[in-house]
Amino acid sequence: MVKAGFDVLYDDRDVSVGIKFADCDLIGIPLRLVLSQKTLAKDSVELKLRDSDKTTLIKIKDLKKDLKNILK
Repeated sequence: MVKAGFDVLYDDRDVSVGIKFADCDLIGIPLRLVLSQKTLAKDSVELKLRDSDKTTLIKIKDLKKDLKNILK
């Protein structure tokens, strides 16, 4: 994603996912992408915008295009 022009913060800390999500909101990250076995099984990633409670699955092949549209 960096090559596509996006700034990426990869949280690889050894803490629970809940702590990671809370910290993401605390520091003001505008959107969160989650890769998991469940989403990867669907060739997708989970997207959540900071100002929304809704999560959306986005196909990996469409991720670059969809992120550019969302971040306009």
